[in-house]
Amino acid sequence: MTYTNRSTRALLTIACVACAAVLPGCIIQDIRDDLRGANERLDRVDTLMTQANARLDKVDTRLEQVEVTNASLESLQRQLELLQSIDTSLKNLDVHLASLRKTIASIDSAIPFLSISGDDDEPTDEAAEGTVEGEDGTTPDEAAPDAGSSPDGEDNGVMEDPEPGSDAPDAPSDTPQR
Repeated sequence: MTYTNRSTRALLTIACVACAAVLPGCIIQDIRDDLRGANERLDRVDTLMTQANARLDKVDTRLEQVEVTNASLESLQRQLELLQSIDTSLKNLDVHLASLRKTIASIDSAIPFLSISGDDDEPTDEAAEGTVEGEDGTTPDEAAPDAGSSPDGEDNGVMEDPEPGSDAPDAPSDTPQR
């Protein structure tokens, strides 16, 4: 029986080796293959992360440019507001100067021998013609009180200029004549 025991053992060993050769592989080989696959996936993720970081750097650069542009726009907005207030003041000044020009023209026509307006030429700008509207929508002709009335609309005793060539009598004056 020793012979059969030994041959049984040898036969059993050969059968185990044959079965092991037919098995799919070792666990260590499976782990190694899985690690290689994981490393490949991590390499792809790393490449994608590098690309994403490059894009984010570009976005950061553009955001900085937008911030600079916004600061410039805010500065320009403040300057525009200042210019608008200056424009309003200049329009009011135009209306006032047109009214003053009309008053001086009235005085000039009332005293024929005195020429204080200095206007020998025809006025060409809108302010001199009285067509510039003020902020309240009035023209200088509407804004300036007539020579014969007070600002509240009452007659102050001053006659309006007679038309040239008419035989209108001189108006009584409170100032002594020389």
